[in-house]
Amino acid sequence: MEINALKNSIAISVHQQLFWYTPYRTGNLARSIGDVWNLDNGCGFYIFNKNQRAAYGEILNEAPVIRYRITNNKTKKVYSGSYVNKHYKWIDNAFENIASNTACMFNLRYVRS
Repeated sequence: MEINALKNSIAISVHQQLFWYTPYRTGNLARSIGDVWNLDNGCGFYIFNKNQRAAYGEILNEAPVIRYRITNNKTKKVYSGSYVNKHYKWIDNAFENIASNTACMFNLRYVRS
């Protein structure tokens, strides 16, 4: 029973910390992080909730360069370009930081076998 309580506490802690690493904290991406609940053999959450679509969160994580194409409806002129994605690998970086924070909070340590 004690191990389940620890799993729940860790999942809740990670869930709360992930919000602060989202690139845009006031919009749909921040609200798309699902609630903590039982998943398979443990406890966890979906990063992108099925009810609140935030597909661009995955794009921000995976694409080093963002390419866009916009059409002006009045002039029918097409503008295109690209820019460096400053949020590249935001999920990976967040979980790396959260893992070290959580390990300290719950006095966990990594032991090599």
